[in-house]
Amino acid sequence: MESIEEQWNPPTSTDILSDSWMDIASAKKAAKTWILDRGESWAPTDQNNQKRLQLHCLLSSCSFHLRVASKDRLFRIASYTPHDCPPSTHANFKPRNSAWYISSLVERDVTINRQIKPKEIRERAGLYHQLPRVPYMPAWRARERLRDTLINGDEGASFNLIPAWLARIEEEEDETSVSWLDLDITDDRRFQALFVMLGPTRSFLHTIRPFYALDGTHTRSRYNLTLLIAVGLDGEDRILPLAWALVPGENERWWNWFCDNLAKAFGDDLYPHFVVISDRDKGLLNAVESKLPGATHAMCCQHIAENIHKRFGKEYKAPFWAIARAQSQSAFDTAVQALQRDAPQVEEYIASIGYESFAFACFPRPRFGHDTSNIVESTNSMWREIRELPPLQLLDGIYQWNLTTFYERYRLPLAPGNSILSNIAYQSC
Repeated sequence: MESIEEQWNPPTSTDILSDSWMDIASAKKAAKTWILDRGESWAPTDQNNQKRLQLHCLLSSCSFHLRVASKDRLFRIASYTPHDCPPSTHANFKPRNSAWYISSLVERDVTINRQIKPKEIRERAGLYHQLPRVPYMPAWRARERLRDTLINGDEGASFNLIPAWLARIEEEEDETSVSWLDLDITDDRRFQALFVMLGPTRSFLHTIRPFYALDGTHTRSRYNLTLLIAVGLDGEDRILPLAWALVPGENERWWNWFCDNLAKAFGDDLYPHFVVISDRDKGLLNAVESKLPGATHAMCCQHIAENIHKRFGKEYKAPFWAIARAQSQSAFDTAVQALQRDAPQVEEYIASIGYESFAFACFPRPRFGHDTSNIVESTNSMWREIRELPPLQLLDGIYQWNLTTFYERYRLPLAPGNSILSNIAYQSC
């Protein structure tokens, strides 16, 4: 299969002399883009206003003149005389490296790959558009401009569409499969947080193992919200995202809110005794203790091992794993005694965490072969590209991902359709 570059031919400058536009802003942009596409320039002028555009050459001896004016409520090019100055006149014309112009050239590239690097934009501008040495910042701004206007829309305004998105989810529900949704807003009706557990997931809660992993991760949109996630395992040990929430940050307040909603969403299907595994975030520890009283909290061994590496050195990770995964009490005692002898400060640190919170020989409940929170880390990884999206698109992306997973994995009669966003009319908010 040919690469994108081999399939694509650079655009050629179109003739706009007979075109018309509904407003002066569109006319000005089209006229200036046309001039830049031709490798030409114009001189600064104070003769432009909301009804007309007049451009002249940088050289007073050149005949170039372009005028846009209104006629029959449309804006057209009223007069045009081409340049008769030498090509050197147009060298190093700054608007050619402006973000608005570069974005018009690389729109297709950013649409295909919204994570395209500014370095690649600069390379493509030189290779396909005869714009060598485009500065880094205009390339970056061009990408952000396209994300905001073409791909993502107005992120701030999109928060007002979240209630409509939730309403569409509820319309898709049937009587046997009802989602748990909790939208938290401030007194002035601003979005604050949203908790989601989908109906198909709730219908499967009684079949999953009493072992849940919790974690928080950053999203990468303008508002820097945090995504809190709960993940479980089905009867065949396959990862099953249970619930997620968009919140302002990862702290005790929002972990309390998340765990409270998680318990309510489970309802009668929450096991009397179960295991929650996570890192050692203090806010999460307190939230699980207060909002999920039936939980035995397991500490992720991978996080502990990494902390030992940072504090004491790489060589103490192996003794830690020998303690954590000892299959009998005697093997556990032997491993602890060896570490006490060789590095008492390391053993003292591990003991302060509590052997009963992570060691196989001391942990009171089954963990189904898991002593790390890798199942939720894997979910974070699977959702990596989705987490790059603005909040509304992120929510819909996770929704579609879960529907597709359920349809393919469990053969449920709910074939995933198009994004719900396509059924929500974008309106000024």
